[in-house]
Amino acid sequence: MSEIVNKIRIVRLEEDTPVSSFDCGDMDLNDFLLNDAKNYLKLMLAVS
Repeated sequence: MSEIVNKIRIVRLEEDTPVSSFDCGDMDLNDFLLNDAKNYLKLMLAVS
């Protein structure tokens, strides 16, 4: 398990953060991050 934990990086999403290669295996979460998260950031509704 420590091998997995060592690979995790927590990054605050910014407008220029590349996310096109993100895939967590959950279609809804992928869709939010790839298509909505940056709009939520711009509208100050959420920080991802």
